[in-house]
Amino acid sequence: MTPQEIVQILASHQDWLDQVRGGARADFSLQDLKGFSLDKACLREAKLAGAVLDGCSLVGADLRKADLFSAKLNGADLSGADLTGADLRGAFLRGVKLDGAVLTGADFRGGAMLSNDERHDDDTKDSNDKRLSDANTRGADLSNATMTRSKLMGAQLDGAMLNNVDLRKSRLDGAQLSGADLSQTNLAAASLRDVNLDGATLAGTNLKNANLKGASMVGVDLDQADIAGANITRSSEDFPPDIQEILHRHFDWINTNGASGRRAELIGMDLEFIALSNVNLSGATLSGAKMNGANLSGSLFAMSDLSEALLEGADLSRAELEGVSLRRAKLDGAKLQGAQLIAVDLKDANGASTGRLWPANLSETSMKGADLTGADLGHANLAGADLSKAILRDANLGGANLKGANLEGADTTGAIMPDDKADAQQAAG
Repeated sequence: MTPQEIVQILASHQDWLDQVRGGARADFSLQDLKGFSLDKACLREAKLAGAVLDGCSLVGADLRKADLFSAKLNGADLSGADLTGADLRGAFLRGVKLDGAVLTGADFRGGAMLSNDERHDDDTKDSNDKRLSDANTRGADLSNATMTRSKLMGAQLDGAMLNNVDLRKSRLDGAQLSGADLSQTNLAAASLRDVNLDGATLAGTNLKNANLKGASMVGVDLDQADIAGANITRSSEDFPPDIQEILHRHFDWINTNGASGRRAELIGMDLEFIALSNVNLSGATLSGAKMNGANLSGSLFAMSDLSEALLEGADLSRAELEGVSLRRAKLDGAKLQGAQLIAVDLKDANGASTGRLWPANLSETSMKGADLTGADLGHANLAGADLSKAILRDANLGGANLKGANLEGADTTGAIMPDDKADAQQAAG
């Protein structure tokens, strides 16, 4: 196809859009347009199914509701283009540039051209004798694409290949990304509110400061992703059925004073970013559980076992942690403002005080940079704990064991320190 023919087709297409007599909808289906420059071209609702657009320049082009089913756009430049509602099912987009592009409601799911008469239409694609040609049934291939500050709200990206894509500061609110490959993808500061990431691959994904509030992440492994500063909330209902059942039984056990239900045992379970604020998890066994970034504010953990649990960046503000075991747990950067980490007054069978205390155990716990403003750590065992750069303003450490604890750079303004001054001085030194 010559440049002159393209110009004529685009002019006729504009007449069709304007409903001028004689106008015709642009049909570039299966055409080889490799390397053409179509900057700012009006291709709204144009037919481009199966078209070869590799290396094309489509900067600022209007491709709203365009049919790009199984189109080849490898290495194309679509910066600033408007692809709102475009059909990009099965499209090949390796190394494409989509910086600042608008892809709201675009469909990137899997698709494949059918080779019978090599047309993309409903009349032929159900024939039994057809074979798949240039198949990309898993999802659009956007590997190595640059899409900084692009808008993908509500986009259909189920199963898409988005590995090594630059999506910094992009908006993907409400997008469907179930089963998508996002390994090594840069989503720093991206907005992913209410996105569906069920079963997605996030190995090496950069989610620093990303907003994932309301995101569904069933079956997602965050261990290899960088989630520093990310806003993630996962409802307990988003977790596997076995975890949900354990929690429901525990709440029943609490509410019936042990008459029914069963105390929760969630040893080593993945509960990262779970939202369990203001619930009663007293007596639960959560040793070694992964709870980084979890919202546990206002919850009760009396006599619970959280030893060696991962709670980095978790919100435990105002939580009641009387007699809890957090031995060797990681609470770096956690929020513990107003938390109660006091000792439990042990009682006999008749409910009378025995005069013995069961202190909260935070021995060898890492709490670097944690905010313990106003927290009560009275009589807590903090032997060997790392409280470097922690905020302990107005905290109560009266009677606490600080032997071997690291308080370097900690802010203890207004804090009540242990009566044993020798231990306090040794800890500070």
